[in-house]
Amino acid sequence: MMAGPARDIAQFGAPLGEYRGGLARIFYGLGGLLIAALGLIAALGGVMGGGGDLTATIIVLVFGLLLLGLGGYMIWMVVAAWGIRVQLFEGGFSATQRGKTTTAAWGDVASITQAITRIRSYGIPVWTSYHYRLALTNGQKLHFTETIGKVSKMGETMQRQITHALTPRALEALRTGATLPFGKLSLNPTGISNGSETLPWHEISNVTVQNGAVIVGKVGKRLRWTSAPVAKMPNAYVFLSLVDMMRRGGQAAQ
Repeated sequence: MMAGPARDIAQFGAPLGEYRGGLARIFYGLGGLLIAALGLIAALGGVMGGGGDLTATIIVLVFGLLLLGLGGYMIWMVVAAWGIRVQLFEGGFSATQRGKTTTAAWGDVASITQAITRIRSYGIPVWTSYHYRLALTNGQKLHFTETIGKVSKMGETMQRQITHALTPRALEALRTGATLPFGKLSLNPTGISNGSETLPWHEISNVTVQNGAVIVGKVGKRLRWTSAPVAKMPNAYVFLSLVDMMRRGGQAAQ
C-alpha cells in the first residue's frame, strides 16, 4: 500500500486522537522575531564598525548572523505548523501541513525516529523540544515538533501503532536470516551487532533505555557493551520489541 492524499481515512477504523497547533507557536513566533531583530542589529553593528578592531567586528558580525539564523528557524517552525492537523486512527493517520494532506496506514510507515530534548535550569525543567520524523514507504517524509499541542501524547500513540504494525514483519525477516539496521546497531538471527562485533542473544544481560540512549549489557560485564542514542535510531521501539522477542525464543507477541 502506498501513502498519499487519495487514501480514505474511513478505512482506518476508530479514532485515537486529533492534534492541532499549540501554544508553543506563540513562543516561537515572538521569540523568533525578537532574536532575529537582535541578530540584525548585531550584524549591522558589525558591518558598520569598520573603523574599530577587525577581530571584534568579525565576532559581532558572526554572532549577529547566528542570531538571525536562529530567529529565522523559529519563525519557520511557526509557518510550518500553520493550519496543521493530525488525526490518528487504529489503522492509520491523516496529516495536513501547509495545505497538503497525507494519509497513510501504519503499515505504510517505513520508519519513525524521535528526538526529545529536555532543557533544565538548576535541575528544574524549563522546556522540552520534540521532533518526530516519519519516512513512508513511498519516500515521503513528515516532521512533527512541539508546535503541535499535546505532541508528546501524539508521539506516544504513533510509536505504539507503528511498532505494532512493523514488528511482525521485522520478526519474520529475522527468522529468514535478514540483517535489520537500526542506525548504529543492527539485528541478525545470531544477535545484536554494533558494527564491529556481534553479541549473541544468550550473552545479552539486558537492553534498556536510559537518558535518551539504548543501553545494551553483556553477561558478566559490569559496564555497558554498547549504546546508541534514541534520536539517531529509526524504529527504536521496534528494535526493543524484537530484542525482547528474540531473547524469549523469537515468539511474536499476541
